Amino acid sequence: MQEAQEVTAQALQRSWKSVSRQRRYGELAFRNEDYESAEKAFKQALRVGKGSCLRGPAEFAGLALTMVKRGVPVEAIKTVETMAREFREDTGAQVHVALVGAQVQQGLGNAALSQESTKRAVQLFQEHPETVTGDVAMDVAQLCFQQGDADAARDLLRYALRNQHEDAATQQRVLHLFNEAGLASEGQSFIDATVEEVAEINNQGVRLAQEGRLEESISFFEKPRAACRATW
Repeated sequence: MQEAQEVTAQALQRSWKSVSRQRRYGELAFRNEDYESAEKAFKQALRVGKGSCLRGPAEFAGLALTMVKRGVPVEAIKTVETMAREFREDTGAQVHVALVGAQVQQGLGNAALSQESTKRAVQLFQEHPETVTGDVAMDVAQLCFQQGDADAARDLLRYALRNQHEDAATQQRVLHLFNEAGLASEGQSFIDATVEEVAEINNQGVRLAQEGRLEESISFFEKPRAACRATW
């Protein structure tokens, strides 16, 4: 991981105005516990991306969590508040805001406030699942497991798998989260059942398309995402 950070730092010397590279460097520095470098990178990403579509929730999230690690709680909370204002019209981003708010409060030892933000993230996700990425869903699921809401965590992970069922990294993350929650015996069977469900839906959609029933076929292909609402 340290080598990856050094390689990214070299790339930044050639193109320091790249939001994605600054964000990537910040993420690597954070994982390496180089919080000073992480803070600089996330702040630079926000400055470079200001006023453009390139600036997203991830830069704010990285900076807020870095501020927690650096022992600057006021700045961490201010960053979350700025993130909420900037993306107030973006439903998917608001789920990310609630997630980061929960993570920040958890890092500061405020369990009740963390749970409140987690519930907000789950509620928004239930109302608009189509706006949320699989990665954010898995992060919210991790908080749910940690806070004792395993049912909500399973629904979130089922969503992530249904929409990224062929992605090995997603499957590994889901398995890790079950292991982390002390549910190792359930993880692989959960993945297998969800992947099998998606495969069966897709197969039915293909059969309908082959029979010329295109409208019905399209509805079947939309089922993996739409089915998420049925689990709540």
